[in-house]
Amino acid sequence: ARLALVDFRTDGWTKNLTTGNNIDKNNSAARLLIAWQPSDRLKVLLNVHGNRTDSDAELYNADTDADFYEGTSEYDPVLKVDTLGASVKAEWDMSDDLVLTSITAYDDLDKLHQEDGDMTPISIIATEYGVNSRSFSQELRLSSTTQNSHWVDRKSTRLNSSHTDISRMPSSA
Repeated sequence: ARLALVDFRTDGWTKNLTTGNNIDKNNSAARLLIAWQPSDRLKVLLNVHGNRTDSDAELYNADTDADFYEGTSEYDPVLKVDTLGASVKAEWDMSDDLVLTSITAYDDLDKLHQEDGDMTPISIIATEYGVNSRSFSQELRLSSTTQNSHWVDRKSTRLNSSHTDISRMPSSA
């Protein structure tokens, strides 16, 4: 088994001049891989992974003379992303020349991204993007390698469910 973790946090190196708040970044991710070989001819790999972003969205400054690390916005826009997924890959050596591979996966994404498009302390263009997405996939692959040939026959299916919201935020955001 292998586990990978990352955690990135800042107290904010960019500042919103309108609200006086710093733009914080909080990102975490993890992945767990578990390999299992129940026989000489069967290998299985489980992959579980996820990510969480709970940060303030970037601010951009429309004034080229201004400090790059300072921006203006009538509110502190946020960026929130949660992902969670898993996959299982199984490889079965049916013979010395024939391999059947199955890959099954599921992924889930929830995202909220607010953006101050006009980059001013006045509410002119303030948008919010929201995405909720689910995805399931299944692939079956039969392959053969001999001294004289190599071939692959692959069948796959993917089911997606996605909902996207794009809206103009109220001026009191």
